[in-house]
Amino acid sequence: MKRVTKVIILIIISFALQSIVLICINNFYRSNKKVTYKWADTSSKKKSSVQVDISMDARNIEVSSTGKFVSYYLGDSIHVKDINKNKDNIIKLDVPISNASISWRIDDDKLMVITKKYSGLRVYTYDPKENQLYKNRDANNEWKLYPIESGYKVTGIEQNNKNTLIYLKLTKNDSKNYSFLKTFDITNEINGINLPIHNIGNYYIFKAENKVVFEDEVDKKIYMASNKIGTHEWHMKPLKIQGVTGLKLLAVDDNGIVYVGKLINNKISTVYTCNISTRTSEGNSNKVEQLNGSWNRVLLEENVDAKHIYISDIGDMYIIDNVNKKVINVKTGKEIAFKGEYKCMFGDSMGGGIISLDGNKLIEIEI
Repeated sequence: MKRVTKVIILIIISFALQSIVLICINNFYRSNKKVTYKWADTSSKKKSSVQVDISMDARNIEVSSTGKFVSYYLGDSIHVKDINKNKDNIIKLDVPISNASISWRIDDDKLMVITKKYSGLRVYTYDPKENQLYKNRDANNEWKLYPIESGYKVTGIEQNNKNTLIYLKLTKNDSKNYSFLKTFDITNEINGINLPIHNIGNYYIFKAENKVVFEDEVDKKIYMASNKIGTHEWHMKPLKIQGVTGLKLLAVDDNGIVYVGKLINNKISTVYTCNISTRTSEGNSNKVEQLNGSWNRVLLEENVDAKHIYISDIGDMYIIDNVNKKVINVKTGKEIAFKGEYKCMFGDSMGGGIISLDGNKLIEIEI
């Protein structure tokens, strides 16, 4: 009998405890208190940006490798703007800017300046931190005049930071379709690259193997040339994509991946990639067999101008949508908004940015 009584008491206590818990829960939800959850939305995190003053008439805007400085042409002068300090300097030259060519160095915030005077080239380095223009001297401490053919001007500079070679594109004055390449070493002379193509448009170098990839601007074909070590001999071969014509060279990254666009009505519809170092295919897109190996194909959602495709040294590909004011990472689909008119990009997904011009404001926003 005692055992039955204990069981009944335990059952009553259990019911009582459950009733108390239910009453507490009911009172809690009837109260005015609210429980909220805050989620960290990393996708909507606001990108940092910097704005500096600049003339609305600025042209040929280019940015240094770190994004700390931009160069631009204004009137008859070449300017360099310190973005962090909003400070503007003019590079003082002894030739008109039509006889000057500039290119930001790959591995620091210094500007290579090549001027043409008489029938030769002079080479300088401009340091924007010190606002100084230095003469580039050879191993004998001489500031040399490097002779070139009369009637030609420098229209392209490609540097190789793995050696001292510079690839120059020379174009005949008043001619858009007569250009050729030369290699240039500050300690030696300018040497020609003996190629049968004299209509060279875009060209890029694969730094690790000292190969140059270039396009025939008239025939819309792509070629690769390599130098026989210790000689001035160059071997050239076409980079063909089976069944695809009308090609535009877009870039060569530091891994030796070449990026080629298919032109439709002067716009890029598809981007093909291939490894010119090992001849192996690259990427996750559909493979397209070609005569000399395998190409990968990246179909673009819309046809775009070649100048609105940016490819970083590590192979990030971005499409610039100037109408909707955004840049899209092709691989991840990530979009970055910008203001004004797109001008250029620098760096990569690990650290880079977009440069745009909005009225008299130059804007840099991180990617």
